[in-house]
Amino acid sequence: MSSEALKAFEAKTYSYKGKELPYRILYPENFDTSKKYPLHLFLHGAGERGSDNQAQLVHGSDLFVKMNEQYPAVVIFPQCPKGDYWADVEVTRGENQNVFKYPASPTPTWAMQAVTTLLEETLEESYIDHNRIYLGGLSMGGMGTYELLASKPDTFAAATAICGGGYPANTARWAQQTPVWIFHGEVDAVVPVIYSQLMVESLLQNGQTPRFSLYPNVNHDSWTNAFNEPDFFSWVYGHTKETGDPADTPEVITEDCTPEWLKFSESSLLTKFEQDNERLKTTNNSQRIVFMGDSITEGWSSTSPEFWEENPHYINRGVGGQTTSQMLLRFRKDVINLTPKKVVILAGTNDIAGNTGITSNQTIYDNIITMAELATVHNIDVVLSSILPVYDYPWKTGLQPATKITELNTLLKDYALKNGHTYIDYHSVMRDAQNGMQSLLTYDGVHCNKAGYEVMEKVLSSAL
Repeated sequence: MSSEALKAFEAKTYSYKGKELPYRILYPENFDTSKKYPLHLFLHGAGERGSDNQAQLVHGSDLFVKMNEQYPAVVIFPQCPKGDYWADVEVTRGENQNVFKYPASPTPTWAMQAVTTLLEETLEESYIDHNRIYLGGLSMGGMGTYELLASKPDTFAAATAICGGGYPANTARWAQQTPVWIFHGEVDAVVPVIYSQLMVESLLQNGQTPRFSLYPNVNHDSWTNAFNEPDFFSWVYGHTKETGDPADTPEVITEDCTPEWLKFSESSLLTKFEQDNERLKTTNNSQRIVFMGDSITEGWSSTSPEFWEENPHYINRGVGGQTTSQMLLRFRKDVINLTPKKVVILAGTNDIAGNTGITSNQTIYDNIITMAELATVHNIDVVLSSILPVYDYPWKTGLQPATKITELNTLLKDYALKNGHTYIDYHSVMRDAQNGMQSLLTYDGVHCNKAGYEVMEKVLSSAL
């Protein structure tokens, strides 16, 4: 935050329910109330909460000032009070991973109520162009962005969410109305990247292909990368509510923004582990075990790293979001060519969630046993894992997956027993009374927290 930004953003306060919400507002140069301007609301992160009416400008304000000449807009940076939060979220700080639980029907905090009312009153100003209302936020502000999009789905022409998260199924309320650009650091230790990935998956399920920028080796400060994107402002201001297309602004990027893990292209399916696979081919490890799977397998390494450090012969080949069809296509590259002693297959939940379309249990079963048969032909011992219990998918609710998972697990167990394979039953020790996952083992009902992986590790070690 520079002195120029402090000077350019006018300090104001908004009274709401007997309390004051500090905020800063930037007006275009030569501001003329007879003209129409876009309105851009930006929500800061938790570290900038307070009452000084300055800290909220720490991240991004200099860029907004710099770009305001090219993209003249009215820009509001409100400041959330200490002890409050932009979003209704239960935060559990963990030694290895923070857990964020977002309710399906959030109760707006005082800060969210205040900023929503401030927004509504600002929209009454004659100089605001209602076809060009934009929203953005980072970290806590990214969470507030998703909540505000869900509560006011017809308001915003475009949104940006940096290292945030929300209740995935609520994207159904706004996915068709508001395009979003999502940013996250792949090794974010404050807000795990899975929360953005879940929002992306849900948006895809609800008809939007969001733009998703995932930054390798970047921790929580992914806003630095986001603000350095050369088309950050042209993308945002290139959308209008009236047409959804650019209006008097540079052309919007039109490349395929489908996340890599959901594509069926050769480059997406076969190159994620290419360099590491080549390295492993040159090493001889007769005890090597490859774990083939989706985000549950992929997240195992980051949530419980000591388990993998203690077992260097374990090779993680999980890719978040993938279905069994996609795993089958990369099975040769990521398993067979590594000549492991065993392969542990944990797959199928994303098929049931419909990530790549509606898939029957028979098709899921066929894909999994095809991987098993390929492994057997290449003298690789097969370990089949039960699908973990799920009562409901947060990114696509109402599918009632519990029964389907139980039925598929029965098929997999029978196949393993008949063919001399090892079967690992995670399901029976992790399920609750509704055949969902026990709440102490998960942060979203699908993916494991540290405690969940510890249970899996005990079951796995016993079976192997």
